[in-house]
Amino acid sequence: MFLKSCPWPRVCNKCGEAKPIDQFKSVHRGNGVYGKAAHCKACRPKDKNQKEYDRRYREKLKARRADEKATKIRNILAINPNYFAELKQQTQEERKIKAREYSKRNYNSEIACKRARDRRINNLEHVRELERNRGPKRKRKEIDNLTDTYIKNILTTRNSLKFEDIPDSLITLKRAQLTARRLIKNIGG
Repeated sequence: MFLKSCPWPRVCNKCGEAKPIDQFKSVHRGNGVYGKAAHCKACRPKDKNQKEYDRRYREKLKARRADEKATKIRNILAINPNYFAELKQQTQEERKIKAREYSKRNYNSEIACKRARDRRINNLEHVRELERNRGPKRKRKEIDNLTDTYIKNILTTRNSLKFEDIPDSLITLKRAQLTARRLIKNIGG
């Protein structure tokens, strides 16, 4: 809207001539922003050559950036010849400090030791429970005694509950329900 009726001319980056704004191609710059191209329509290549032009432009831009980076590095080294060695040593020291802090936080503290001990105990309990549950005799005892594992198995077979997510209160309620059913079955039949 504003760009079409713009009264002052625009200067082309390629030929350097001042031309009316309608002599420049509209360009989408992303995020809903539109603008005008830097080169006038006469200086821009035809559509069939556009890909080749873009490729050459990218190569020139890449070479220019590489040159800028090289000059920047040369300037840094002219001021301080050991800059990169110092930077490398500094980053290595920072890594060592971070590693020390991490190990202190996670391995040397009482909380970390307690976490590791709890993990070992939970793992042992799980292994013992698995050993107890093996075999038909133990399975029968599980059913007769209404153990927590048996009740958890019942609760997880038809639901999306996980073994670890079942609270103790739900286990006691289910145990009460099963004992009531068994009593009713024994009395009635």
